[in-house]
Amino acid sequence: MVRSPFAARGFRNSLFDDEDTAPMTFGRPEPSLLSADVGPGAVNRRADVDRVESLLTRTAMIAPKALAARGLYDAPVETGLRDFQAGRGLKVDGLLTPGGPTERTLRAQADQLAGQAPEPRRPGLKGLDGAAVAENARAVAHLAATRADGLYPDLLTETARGSRAGRSQVADFFAQLMRADHARAGQLRAKMTLAPDEDRRLFREIDQVLAADAFEDGRRRLAESALPLGDADDNDDDGGIGTPPDEGGGGGGDEPPAYDPAHPQPGDPDDPDEPGEPDAPEKPKPDNKDRCAWLAAELASLSRNRDAAFQRMQEAEKLYRDALKTSEEKWQAADQKLKDMAFENLSIGVLKLVKGLKKLGKLLDLFDPSFNPDPELARLRTAAEEAQAVTETRLSELKMARQEVEDWEVQVEKVKEEMKEIGCQS
Repeated sequence: MVRSPFAARGFRNSLFDDEDTAPMTFGRPEPSLLSADVGPGAVNRRADVDRVESLLTRTAMIAPKALAARGLYDAPVETGLRDFQAGRGLKVDGLLTPGGPTERTLRAQADQLAGQAPEPRRPGLKGLDGAAVAENARAVAHLAATRADGLYPDLLTETARGSRAGRSQVADFFAQLMRADHARAGQLRAKMTLAPDEDRRLFREIDQVLAADAFEDGRRRLAESALPLGDADDNDDDGGIGTPPDEGGGGGGDEPPAYDPAHPQPGDPDDPDEPGEPDAPEKPKPDNKDRCAWLAAELASLSRNRDAAFQRMQEAEKLYRDALKTSEEKWQAADQKLKDMAFENLSIGVLKLVKGLKKLGKLLDLFDPSFNPDPELARLRTAAEEAQAVTETRLSELKMARQEVEDWEVQVEKVKEEMKEIGCQS
């Protein structure tokens, strides 16, 4: 018998005790930086690709590119996106959609690494030890070698409900699996039988683990890439290499001459003729014209996103109305069948009563549809219930689409207000 990777001592009784994993849902969406998709086979507008390259550079996923080469979706950009997606536990396809999970998480990590947003905090996975982490790694490797899920969904569910230490081990298992195979992780999650609140808590915790680990990897990459352009004694940052002292070069052209008090050189601390250091010029503040141009571009991008959301809302409304109509028709068919059966049972009841049925109570039973079960009625009721479930789903989607339109409208109005305040021409 093959030993289950979750059969370690204490695992099944501890894996689950006591949060599209997306990345998990966030608050109101920030306006997208992109006007269209970026990735294999996508629109790949140069301005959009340039913004993606900036984010990838800020997270040290790619090296800075020469100005002439910027804005082109090439192999380094695709590799950088795929590497980021894999490390963050996202779907690895090299594709970045406006407002999608890859853009949101990439922007968030870039801001965090630049100190413009709070650093993600890794949740304390209580009870998780090295042996459990290693056991998870073996389980992930086992899943990579087979497409059968076996007992994994049931064991994961059982373990996650067993104890806090158990939930910690399941959280680490899914974090490892999502980095290795995002689709497989989603497949296992869909087969688990956790309650909705249990599922949300667990996978929110998993997303926090992925975010914190990806942040630490990004910080390490930035530290490793922060190298001087030249060698250790090259002070002009031009990438040149000074001449070694033992070759008669005096240490290279960047080496300052030795300090001689009798012959002070410009820059010596006691040179009376040395002018003071000029004040660094103040960074020019953008005038209203530049700000208005930026706001106009932002307004155009927000308006496009709002219009696209409005179109999605109209489509969701149509789907909801169609589902509602279908549901009503299904229930009407079931009700009509029930009425027909009631009339039929009434006729049967009268006939039996005439034949000598003595107890009036038995007559009442004849009016219960269960008195004469009809497979057709059961089928109609099942179809009506399924149609009603679809209608409820469509209604939920419609509410979400309306909220999305409202969120984009808020952003549009904010930009319009600022343009009005600084006197931008509409």
